[in-house]
Parts: sequence; C-alpha cells; structure tokens
Amino acid sequence: MNTGPFIAHETLLHCPHHGETHRSEDLQLLVPFKGTYGYDVLVYVGKAMYLRTMNDQSIKKGLKLKGVKISESEIRYLGQKFIAYLTICHQQSQLKLRLKMALNGGYILHIDGTCEGDSPHLFTGMDEISGIILSSVKINSEKKEKIIPFLKDIQVKYGTPLAIVSDMGKGLIGAVEEVFPGVLFLICHFHFLRDIGKDLLDDKYRDLRNRLTKSKIRVALKNKAKDFEKKLGKEMKELSKIDANPELASIKTALLFIHCMFDTSSLSGYGFPFDMKHFLFYNQLIAGYEKIKLLYNTKGGKPFYQLIKILDRIINDKDLKQTASFLEKNEAVFNELRQALRITLKDGKQGLNDAGENCAMKSISDKVDEFIKKYKLSENEYHQKMIEQIQKYYEKLFADPIKVMIAGKEVLIQPQRTNNIMEQFFRYLKRLLRKKSGNISVKRSLSAMLPGTVLVKNLDNEEYLELLLDGTSSLEERFSQIDSRLFLREFSEMRSHNRKIPADAKKLIKEERALDKIGELFLASAI
Repeated sequence: MNTGPFIAHETLLHCPHHGETHRSEDLQLLVPFKGTYGYDVLVYVGKAMYLRTMNDQSIKKGLKLKGVKISESEIRYLGQKFIAYLTICHQQSQLKLRLKMALNGGYILHIDGTCEGDSPHLFTGMDEISGIILSSVKINSEKKEKIIPFLKDIQVKYGTPLAIVSDMGKGLIGAVEEVFPGVLFLICHFHFLRDIGKDLLDDKYRDLRNRLTKSKIRVALKNKAKDFEKKLGKEMKELSKIDANPELASIKTALLFIHCMFDTSSLSGYGFPFDMKHFLFYNQLIAGYEKIKLLYNTKGGKPFYQLIKILDRIINDKDLKQTASFLEKNEAVFNELRQALRITLKDGKQGLNDAGENCAMKSISDKVDEFIKKYKLSENEYHQKMIEQIQKYYEKLFADPIKVMIAGKEVLIQPQRTNNIMEQFFRYLKRLLRKKSGNISVKRSLSAMLPGTVLVKNLDNEEYLELLLDGTSSLEERFSQIDSRLFLREFSEMRSHNRKIPADAKKLIKEERALDKIGELFLASAI
C-alpha cells in the first residue's frame, strides 16, 4: 500500500552443496510466495472485514484510496487467507498459550455451539480466566461422537481443565464425561432455568398463543386503531393531550388504550420462558377491558363501546381463562426458583448478559433446597417433573471455589455459573456476519465460514496478541514468517471443508427420480 503496484523479478539462489533454495528476504517480508497482494493489503482486508465489520464494497473503496485496485471476489479470497494465516499463528502459539494458562493456575473451559437452520454447528471452546478462544470446529450435529474428537484435541493441546461449563445438551454432556472423567462439570444456571421453565410453562403457553392467534384479536385492534387515527387526523400529533379537544377525547383515550395493550416495555429481554409476551398481551387485554368498561359505564362513548365489542370474544373465552390461570400460578412458582438461584430476576436489567448475582454458592444452594422441600410433595405433575430435573442436575449446579497455586500462593477461583461468555460471543459473531452480508439470516455465512474465524475475537486481547506476534512488531511481519508451503497446505485443507455443490448439480439432486436421472446421464455418456 505504501508503494502501489510493482513488478518484482526475483532470483532464487540454489546451494548445490546443501540442496537448499533461498528466496529474497526483503521480498518475502512484503509479499507471500507467488502472491499478488502484499501482507499489508492482506491484514488491512482482514481487520476491515472482521474487526471493523466493513463489507466488500467499502473495503474496495478504502483500498482504492491507497492506490490498490482489487475486485470484491479477491477481497473475499484475501479475507479467507487472513483467517488461515491467523489460524496457523494460533496453532504455533499453542505451547505459549498453555504456559500462560498454567501461570494463571489452569483454565476453566466453556463450551458451546451455534448454528442457523441446517447450517453446520460451530463448536467453540474458551478459557474463562484469560478470555481466550482456544479452539473451534464445524460439525454436522451435536451428537456425542461428533464432539468427542473436538474435546480430545483441546485436551492434547491445553491439558485437563480445572472445570468445564456448558449447557444441557445430551451429546455434549456425554462427550465431556467421557473425555474429562472426574473433572468438575457445571451446568449453566441460565440454560438450566430456561429448560425448567420450558418444561413447566411451554404447553399451556403455546395453547394461549394459538388461541390468541385464532381469535384474530391483534388484527381487529390494529384495524380499529387505524380507524381512530384517520378520525383524529392532525390531532394525532397531540395524542397524549386528551383534554385539548373534548369532542375527540374518547377517541384519543381509546387509541391510547390500544397502544397500552400492545406495549412490551415491561419485558426484561431474557426471552421465553422468562418473558411471556403473549401472556403479557392477554393480561393487558383484560386490564384494558376493565378500564374501558368502567369509563363507558361512567361517561358512555362510541369508541369505548366498539372496543368492548372487540374484546368480548377474549373476556368470555373460558378455555383462555383456564390456560391463563395455569400460567399465572406456575409463573409464580418459576419466579420463586429464579429468586432462589439469584439469576434473571424480574427487575433485572442485564437481559441475555445476566450472569447472576454475585452470591456465595452455599447461600444459593440452601435457597434451592428450601424450594425443593416446598414443592417435593406437590400433586402437580409439572411440579414433580421440575423437582426431578433439579435433583438430576443438582451436583452440576453448585461448586465450591477451586484452590490453585499462582506464583507460590494459594488462590481461590470461583467458576462462573453461566455460559454467558460464550452466548455473548456467538451474538457478537452473528451481528458481525449480518453486518457483513446485509442479511438477517446467517445460515449461508456460517456454512461458508472457516472455523478459525472465531479467533479474530482474540485480537482484542493484548496479552494474546503479544503471544501471537512472538517478538515481531505486527501481524504483517508475523505472517511473513510462516513457511509458504505450510500455508498453502493448510489453506487448501481449510477450504476443502467448505466446498460447495455447484448450482446445476444441486438442482439435479433436488429433482424427482434424481438417482434414476443421474444414472441415465452416466449411461448416455458411456455410449
């Protein structure tokens, strides 16, 4: 980028005594073997693509201003090469990473995977203490036999962890117990609560949602809101000033009631079952109906009467009432467990980043014991199933601080009780992919992505970057030290896992009688 394009004529020197061939050291520091673009262009593209989340077009414009003309397809290719170089550097720094973690007293392994639709599962392992992503792999399912090689690879490279934290996937639990028998294995409290809540509330909540959808109450209210908005005209700008025009007061009030019924600001952002937006909507319909009826009985008013007629179908639905009653009672039970575990509390503001309150583990386990005692004799089958789940995973929920030696001193390390560092990372990764592609779905991006892409996140860690650079001053210089033959071999292998089926072949495969047609094509070619 400093000089612009140039043509290099390189003389390779061959030593007849040792059989070695030597390249120009100066040129080797600037450009990869048989490369068209320098390491500085390669690193510029990689950082722009993965750290600044720029799209291909923006990167192309940025390089043009620096005198480098390049196509968008070449930018994507350089982006893949950047990841390949980074992956090789990470592999070569593995022993130093292992030593660093040993100086920290060891490492706590957090494991999680992500996918979109039928894309491959991207499984990743991260050290909680250093915050460094250790390894990542793409597998086609979360079955035990698929995860075991990934865990064994981590064990070989980094040793046995102090503890392991993960979600409740059966395949993952089985793989961990086989590869790391006897190691402290903890279940993420957030995932545990979420699964308990789904078992307790999902059936009735789905029934409530379906009944509300079938009633078409949302459509009716939204259509009525449009009617009110048309009648208000310019007065919509002062909707909250009900007393400004007495003739329109009832319309403004009715419209504000509709907006209140659809309001979701009280949701905490944890998602189901912590937030039940359809149940909230139902309760707000009931509250709105009672207030509207009170105003109608007091003052009358056509807009209020119209809303009462719309809402009657919900108010008089006995099945909906029963379902809502069940949800209300069991939501209270679920909230008691949330309170006992001191996580995802109703007034919490952390949303999906909630790692739970910083409490002594003994005090939390004591509260859970009280909860078990309270509901153990319940005749409710849902409560019985809930207690069985808690008792099944009890030992994997609570752990005392781990004693380790750091610089000759005994130190206590308390493993995090959630897998949120992994969840946060995957949300970051998906935001990056969406911003790059401009698509909400990241299925195609995940399918095409090299597993080493996740290592980019480590570049924000100064200690990791120092280890990775290994005494060099920049990524450009570090990449130039990688043997070109090693890179070409590794890059070819990495890309081979992402080879796509050609479009015409995909079309043929999806046709009816595909096997017969493929066979017929072969026989025709053999004539």
